[in-house]
Amino acid sequence: MTIKGLPFTHNKDLVESFELMLDGTKNVADSIWIVPGVFSTMTIFLEKMKAALSPDMLPTYLADYLVRKGVPFSEAHHMSGRVVALTEKAGKLMDQLSKRQLQEGDKRFGDDVLDRFIYEGSIGYKQGQCHGADRGHQCSLK
Repeated sequence: MTIKGLPFTHNKDLVESFELMLDGTKNVADSIWIVPGVFSTMTIFLEKMKAALSPDMLPTYLADYLVRKGVPFSEAHHMSGRVVALTEKAGKLMDQLSKRQLQEGDKRFGDDVLDRFIYEGSIGYKQGQCHGADRGHQCSLK
């Protein structure tokens, strides 16, 4: 590690920062050793995972959709928040909104925005493996 512009004398702040960096590095290294054991003994209950899906997970996918459309993340985050506020005002869940309702809030929501409200399509889209799950495309989750 190279640090420029430090005084020649003892710099206590640097010592304290360096200790935190070493602790973090040790934690990551320890975790890497644990991961193979966790995954080799893990049982995945796909039906329980599907049952746990809920519309409150969708705002992050909506923000990601907007970023891919060229909207800066900070703005996409606010737009996603406005959609959440709209759902609360309308007394609906996010996946129950119409394309027209979304586009009234902002015209940058395209015709494909409702694809983000299909869980399998949203996950596949985030992984770059599919687009438009509701249009018959296959999504593979690896």
